[in-house]
Amino acid sequence: MSGAVTGIATAPVQSPITIDFTEIPYNLQVPGTYAEVKGSLSNQGLLSYPTQGVILAPKLAAGTLAELAPVPCYGLAQAQAAFGLGSIGSRMASAWYASNPYSPLSLLAVPDAAGATASVWDVTISVASLGSGTLPFYVDGVAIPVTVTAGIDSADTICANLVAAINALPDCTVSAAVNATTLSEAVLTSKNLGALTADISVATAIHASDVMPAGLTVAIAATPGTGVPDLAAAWAAVSGQKFTHAALAWNDAASLTATSAEMERRFNAMVGLDCLAFAWANGTLSALLADAAAVNERFVFLLGGPGPLPTPWSAAASAAANAAFYLGQDPGRQLRGIPLVGVPAAPANDQFDPEERNALLTGGVATTTLDGTGTLHIERMVSTYTINAQGIPDPQWHDITQASVAIRVRYDWVNFAALQWPRPKLAPDGSLAAAYDPQVVTPRRIWSSWASRSRLYEQQGWIVNSAATAAQSVFQLDPSNPNRVNARQVINVIGNLMILAGQIEVAA
Repeated sequence: MSGAVTGIATAPVQSPITIDFTEIPYNLQVPGTYAEVKGSLSNQGLLSYPTQGVILAPKLAAGTLAELAPVPCYGLAQAQAAFGLGSIGSRMASAWYASNPYSPLSLLAVPDAAGATASVWDVTISVASLGSGTLPFYVDGVAIPVTVTAGIDSADTICANLVAAINALPDCTVSAAVNATTLSEAVLTSKNLGALTADISVATAIHASDVMPAGLTVAIAATPGTGVPDLAAAWAAVSGQKFTHAALAWNDAASLTATSAEMERRFNAMVGLDCLAFAWANGTLSALLADAAAVNERFVFLLGGPGPLPTPWSAAASAAANAAFYLGQDPGRQLRGIPLVGVPAAPANDQFDPEERNALLTGGVATTTLDGTGTLHIERMVSTYTINAQGIPDPQWHDITQASVAIRVRYDWVNFAALQWPRPKLAPDGSLAAAYDPQVVTPRRIWSSWASRSRLYEQQGWIVNSAATAAQSVFQLDPSNPNRVNARQVINVIGNLMILAGQIEVAA
C-alpha cells in the first residue's frame, strides 16, 4: 500500500548542545539508565517579597527585651511584656497589630540617653458650686472618665478618683499619684524617659461633645522630659539584619538624621537591605516643613498634624504597618484612604485644611484626613526628599510607590538572576560556545531575560512601557574584565490617579 505514513511523531532537527550533569558522573562505567530531575525556571513568576517590620522604641525597666538585641514578635502580648506595659513600645505594637496582624514584626529596644528624665504633669482640681457630671479626662486620646457628684465630691476626692482611674489602666503611658502636700493636685509621670515623652497628650474635654461638670476647673501644667538616645548606635547594632519597614518612636532631628543615613546605606547596591522608615510629628505648618527640609531623605516618611493628637509613635507604627501590608501586596499602588486603625485623632477643627496639606505635601510631609467617625486616613504618603544634591527641586522620589517599586524590581531581578544562572559561563554575543552550551550566557541572553521580567512587572501593574524601556536597556561585556557584564536597566514606574481635574461645561 502506497502513500505517506501518518500518525508517527518525528523529532525535530536539533543542534547539538552540551548537557551539564550535576549528579551523574561523566566517567560512569556501570550499565543502567539514570535520570537527573531538576526544576525549570522557564515559567518562573514573581518571587515572593519577604516584608519584615521593626519597631524602634524605648523600654521600661520591667520590660523583658534586651536592649539593642532585636527579637521576632508573634503577638501583642509578647510586645507588651518585651517593652513593658504602659511603655511607648507597647503602644506602638498595639497600633501595628491593629492595622496589620500578618506581616512579620521585630522589636528593637533602644537605650535611653544618659541622664534622661520623665515628663511630669501637675493636674490641679478646683471646685466652686460643683454640679454633677463626668470629668472628661484623656491621656493619649484615651478617655479616662471620672464621675463627679455634687454635694459629695470635693476637689480632693475628685483628684483621688482620677489617680485611681489612671492607675487602673496598666497600658497607660503615665502613672499617677496624689501630691502629698496638696491633696487636690495629681502628679502624672511618664513611664518612659526622654524628650519624646513630652508628646504624651494629657488633656480634658478634647471633643465638642465633652461637657465639664459645672463649677469644676482642671489646670494642667507640664514639665517636659529630657534626653534623646543615640539612634545611630541602635542602627549600627542591627546593621546586617533585614528590615523592610521601620516604625520610629522618635521624630527629633538627630534621630531622623541618623535614620536617613542608615536608610541610604541599606539601599546601596553592595548592601541591599532596603528599608523604609516612618515617623510622625505634631506641630505648626512651618515647623513641620522645617523638619522635613532638615531630613530631605527619599526613604524616610514623616507624617504630620497640628497636634496634640495623635501620639507620634502610635501613628508612625500604624503607618509603617499599613505600608508593609499594602505595599507588600502591590508596591505600585498608592496608600490613599488606608485607615490608621486604633490611633486616636484630634477633632476635625484641629486638622489642617486642604491648602495647608498641599503645602505640606509640596514640602515633603505626608498627610492624613479625618473621617466622620474620628479615624485618620492616609491621604498621600510622600517622602521628605524634595531637593537633590545640587539644590534643585527633584520630584523623582516624591511618592512612596517610586521607592517601593524600585526596591521590589531590584529584589526580584537580583534573586531571579541568582536562580537562573547559579554558576554560568560568559561569552560574547554570537559565540559558538553559547550556541552549543546551555551553561554559557551572553549579554543578549541576559537582556532577553530582563525584557521578559520587565513585561512581567508591567503585567503586575508596577511599571509601564516595558517594551520601550527594555529596548532602552543595555547589557554589555566589560571591556577590561571577561567575567563581568555591565548593564543599564530602565524602568518607568506606574502612576496613580490622585487628582482628577475636569471642567464641566453647562449647556445653555
